[in-house]
Amino acid sequence: MDESRFSPSELRLLATSLRVLAIDMIENAGSGHPGIALGFADCLAALATIIRCDPDEPTWTTRDRLVLSAGHGSALLYAYLHLRGYRELHKSELLGFRSSSLVAQGHPELNQSAGIEFTTGPLGQGLASCVGMAIARDMFYRQQGLDEQYRIFAIVSDGDLMEGLSQEAIDLAGHLGLKNFVVLHDDNEVSLDGPISLSSSTNQGARFEASGWVSAEVDGHEPISVLREVLRLLECGRPGYLKCRTQIGYGVLSVAGTSAAHGGVIGKEAASLFRRQMGWSAKNFEVEPEAKKLWARVRKIGAASRLASSVGSLSGQAAEMDSSLENAAESIMELALEQERAPSVPARFVGLSSSLRILCSSVGDMVAGAADVGASVGFLVQRKERDEFPASDRWVNFGVREHLMVAAMNGMSCAGVTLSCGICYLSFTDYARAAIRLGAQMKSAWILFATHDSIRVGENGATHQPVEHLWSIRLIPKINVVRPADSVELNIVLSELLRSRCLPAVICLSKSSRTSLGIVRCLESISRGGYRIGPKVENPCLAILASGSEVELAIEVSDRLSAEGIRSEVVSVPWISQFAGQSSDYQKSVLGRPRLTVVIEAGVGGPWRSVVEGNVLLVSVDDFGVSQSEASALKRAGLTTDRICTRIRSRLAANVEQS
Repeated sequence: MDESRFSPSELRLLATSLRVLAIDMIENAGSGHPGIALGFADCLAALATIIRCDPDEPTWTTRDRLVLSAGHGSALLYAYLHLRGYRELHKSELLGFRSSSLVAQGHPELNQSAGIEFTTGPLGQGLASCVGMAIARDMFYRQQGLDEQYRIFAIVSDGDLMEGLSQEAIDLAGHLGLKNFVVLHDDNEVSLDGPISLSSSTNQGARFEASGWVSAEVDGHEPISVLREVLRLLECGRPGYLKCRTQIGYGVLSVAGTSAAHGGVIGKEAASLFRRQMGWSAKNFEVEPEAKKLWARVRKIGAASRLASSVGSLSGQAAEMDSSLENAAESIMELALEQERAPSVPARFVGLSSSLRILCSSVGDMVAGAADVGASVGFLVQRKERDEFPASDRWVNFGVREHLMVAAMNGMSCAGVTLSCGICYLSFTDYARAAIRLGAQMKSAWILFATHDSIRVGENGATHQPVEHLWSIRLIPKINVVRPADSVELNIVLSELLRSRCLPAVICLSKSSRTSLGIVRCLESISRGGYRIGPKVENPCLAILASGSEVELAIEVSDRLSAEGIRSEVVSVPWISQFAGQSSDYQKSVLGRPRLTVVIEAGVGGPWRSVVEGNVLLVSVDDFGVSQSEASALKRAGLTTDRICTRIRSRLAANVEQS
């Protein structure tokens, strides 16, 4: 697109309209971040003239993506989207900024109908999501045999580039050579606590170039120069980095260039003076007539780019996605039934590779990858081993970058990928926690397989033995955490996750388990999150609840105690949140009214008290482990049949004495 479509004075008027409207919003709300809104407006005005999007068709498949990774600059983004013509960001929403508006939240929240492509706020997340979007885009175009490619623009702050996640994103994007991807850096050299020089002296251009990017630098208050460099970077065949030298709080003399501009308000007097200096006579939340005409031109150019595109909105895409997930759910369920009928055999990580292969074959645009643990879980894809994965062009070697992997899967979901799957150790989900939480907020369509899920990893020691991790993820709202006892549970729950779109999900897998527990159970009940294993026992004294590998241990304990005349039932709870959502009648039918409820899980136990009531004995692991064999680790933690039976007998005896 030719940069001469708008003159320098017209670009400046576009920028002024963005600045004034953003300040109106912040002053009206009594809070916000004026610094970036004032400082980056010239750059965004330049971008606005080339971004291919159409508010009349907001989810047009090959539209350009604009992600404000510096989410605190939301007022600037909302002003842009409003002026661009997105109906969901009408004037009343701007008036409700940071208060009554469900669209104009304090930090942007995913709403593609309103032009908001991703939820941002935690710095670095938007940049990393763009890497996932670019990976998904390139795979989509290869699959469709298309030459046309949409562009991805990320707006980042100095703070974004300080976050460790940014290096993971920069490194992989450069390695993969993700072209038509430009990062615009709002380089105002100021953060909340003061000058950036207090904490950083990095040459960002050299940093990006070291990872394979093409970099450039420009005066961020010269829109024509910004536009020229962006267009050049789009043609370079590699990801591009543009350092835009800006002044935070540009145009407001009382705060310009200082950390005072970062957050808060500039005040009515300063806002009024600013409007006069800009020659802006329109009322608050109104736009000057000349500026309106320019934004009408911007909208017309965007609409024309959609009409000229060879790929429109894929109206049948949602139906295709639903169909592929349904097919995957059916195939996964068939696998579970086969495994239940077959002899029980050891299954490393409950046969994860079989499930993934079915998913990839059934879901045509599924993307999968691992944080450098593919070999460890027996699922490695290399160039010389392309038969290992049904579609190796949809496998991503993320390297030792757990945080980026999940953040990228969030981006893939926002780019329209039906499903993405990642693999890492449960211990290191801590690195990815911010991205996992963001995925839950956006209801991203991904599954994270978290392996080596307990102290059973033994010899690796405490750093690799998850203890608090299961509950730390379970406590995140809207995340589905599953810990299956065998391959049958894995695949039945996986089938339900796909069928009911209960995503995102984290599936925690043990290094050692079996294809099937080899015991009588109602398979239909597994998808309800918790179910009784074995035949119903009349008036049981005990209910023994467990998840994952500890279910086998619970069965052994139950068998021994039953032989002693202590009647017990075993309840497997692979999916606690799903079980908690069942009717009280179903929960009571599973848990019964035993004298004692025992919970066995190789992790912290306290939160289980929110799941079970009454007289409860927790057999849990509430301290870090040590390096030793699996058997020794379990013995040290008290997770043996002998030790648990002894504790149960003692507890029952104490209960009798107290009564």
